[in-house]
Amino acid sequence: MAGIKWTKEEDVFLMENYENLDTEKILIGLSKRSWDAIKLRAEKLGIRRYNNKNRLANLKILLEDTNETYYWIGFIMADGHIHNSRRLKICLSIKDREQLDKFKKFIDYSEDLTIRNNKGHYNISISVMDTKYLKMLCDKFDIKHNKTYNQCDIKKIKNDKLLLSLMIGFIDGDGSIKNQTGRKDFRLNIKCHKSWKENLEYILNTIIRITGVDCKTVVKHTKCRRYSLINVTNSTALKKLKQEMLKLKIPYMKRKWDIIDENYETFYERKQKHFKQFLEIFKNNPKMKVKDLAETMNLSEECIYGYKRQNKKENPFLIYSIK
Repeated sequence: MAGIKWTKEEDVFLMENYENLDTEKILIGLSKRSWDAIKLRAEKLGIRRYNNKNRLANLKILLEDTNETYYWIGFIMADGHIHNSRRLKICLSIKDREQLDKFKKFIDYSEDLTIRNNKGHYNISISVMDTKYLKMLCDKFDIKHNKTYNQCDIKKIKNDKLLLSLMIGFIDGDGSIKNQTGRKDFRLNIKCHKSWKENLEYILNTIIRITGVDCKTVVKHTKCRRYSLINVTNSTALKKLKQEMLKLKIPYMKRKWDIIDENYETFYERKQKHFKQFLEIFKNNPKMKVKDLAETMNLSEECIYGYKRQNKKENPFLIYSIK
């Protein structure tokens, strides 16, 4: 192959992969070139091999502006730790091994995950050292060594898909999704150190804006005032949030988000549907008796009286019982 001109496609592949991709994979991508020829071409193009013997993964991918990358950045902000912009470590309960396996695959991690027994509780972790790209990542999002007490910068993200991807990753790391006590409705909780209050407010406002549902909640302090928390109990908003999340095709944590059933009809949604039905029937039959209306709609007469009263007010919805 000596003396044969390099193609534009070969040069692009080399510039994008020479720094970090394994030698074997580069040789596969440039199958018609020898390693000596590749090194000479890289030198001519002014690119160098990333000379870090501790490199176990491709962390350059964490600088890309994709939905999956931003999901993992949100996850790292919540559950990861970057020591002095040099080493990334994520430690999870063994029950979330599947999630860490996804991250391992995403960054092309070449070692086995570490499993430890901590007083009967098994943890699984990943640790990667990278003196170049981790510093660039920390600079990009203002991630501090002690990020627990110093919030990262997420307000600069103007792309809604990237912002939502990061938020979902953060929720998967630091949030919890459960059914409400004694009910099928859902709730989302996020609890962080009080220094993250502005970011939590930004996340809450983004949920309201993206779903179009006013969650009627605020970021609060705990009693000891050391932590700030969000408690979203509007199931309609959470269903819409999940629907928007599914469009992103990101590796969300299933054990959390599967709790939200997109087909579940909330009490308020049933109330809206029944009132709309009432208006349609009442409009065409204004003299229809309450008893007949109740039988037609399979509701109580008390409910129908309530709808008739509320039909004259700005707020047409009234708490009622369905028979």
